Amino acid sequence: MTIRSYATLAAVLGLGLVACNEQPTAPAATTKHLSLAAVAASDSASGRSLLYRSDSLSRDGFISWFDGTLSYYAFVTESQNPGTRTAYLGYGAYNPWTYETAFWGGGPIPASDVTGSGIGDLRVRTNTAAIPGFTLYNDPGGPVDIAWKQVPGSGWKIHFNAHNEWPPFLFVGEGRDMGRAATASGSFAGHVIPDSVQASMYQSLAHSEVFLLPGY
Repeated sequence: MTIRSYATLAAVLGLGLVACNEQPTAPAATTKHLSLAAVAASDSASGRSLLYRSDSLSRDGFISWFDGTLSYYAFVTESQNPGTRTAYLGYGAYNPWTYETAFWGGGPIPASDVTGSGIGDLRVRTNTAAIPGFTLYNDPGGPVDIAWKQVPGSGWKIHFNAHNEWPPFLFVGEGRDMGRAATASGSFAGHVIPDSVQASMYQSLAHSEVFLLPGY
């Protein structure tokens, strides 16, 4: 399956895919910056499918790495909408030159599967094979356990406006963000997160949406 996108999860992180000297480097990511009105018009015309929406305080964790052949990524967003608490998990791997997906999974998960205190630490621990409605492609589903911990002394505050794509997901958002560089450990879809992983956490007061790109 081929994707027509050219931006990766690294664009969401605001980081390049930094590798050790022995490892090749994935192609540079590109981020599009659009107004939400333009995003809404574009998405309405494109036939993209809305997967998840939040208009409130949220916590997000992102990871990505490149193994010389495939780019791997995972993200979780936990939102505290008025009167409810919801969470969405996405992960996958794809060829960064052709954008052909190797596998991916995405869907709402029980909010209780996301734990942690504030922005200092975040953990998602779930079993995607046991969640009704969780979409899987070339992946049988199974245990996911990813833990983020803040890198001491790191942090930034930004106003963001982003339109980021990585197969098969599209993330759009606008709002105020507090971010932290992080370390991450654990595994998903049978893949152990390496020490070279790029990781970050965010706490946002924002409008954000996750879409499924056309063709998936």
